[in-house]
Amino acid sequence: MNQVTLKNYLRYDPDTGVFTRRKAWGRRPAGSVINSMNSHGYVQISVAGRSYTAQRLAWLYVYGTWPDGVIDHINRVRNDNRIANLRCVNRSQNALNTEYTTSKAKVRGVTYCPPWRVTIQVDGKRRDLGRFHTLEEAVAARIAAELKYKV
Repeated sequence: MNQVTLKNYLRYDPDTGVFTRRKAWGRRPAGSVINSMNSHGYVQISVAGRSYTAQRLAWLYVYGTWPDGVIDHINRVRNDNRIANLRCVNRSQNALNTEYTTSKAKVRGVTYCPPWRVTIQVDGKRRDLGRFHTLEEAVAARIAAELKYKV
């Protein structure tokens, strides 16, 4: 698949992130929106007998090359494929843009032991930032460390 072939099959609106069909496919008319989701919540599109996620096709459509990493949805909404919401990152960077729901704090690096314990990983090593009596203090310490270490 290349950009020319993709553009022969589909139209993409970078402002809305929506793909539409250029030609009728079966019972689906030309101009119809493609919005089928896979089991992970990503828009899935079949082109020329092969299945792709919409975010990777959006990247190819706009930039003309396949992404050399993982396409991350900046706002964490998996079906928001506006080009302004997509960035190409490595797996580690992609993992930083996740929300932890198992943590009581819902903040990366902040856990309740008690009291609140704060850690950060820098250059592959975990650093203990201390223990705090309130969640607010712990979150502030984590944010300060992210700024200091540029994580």
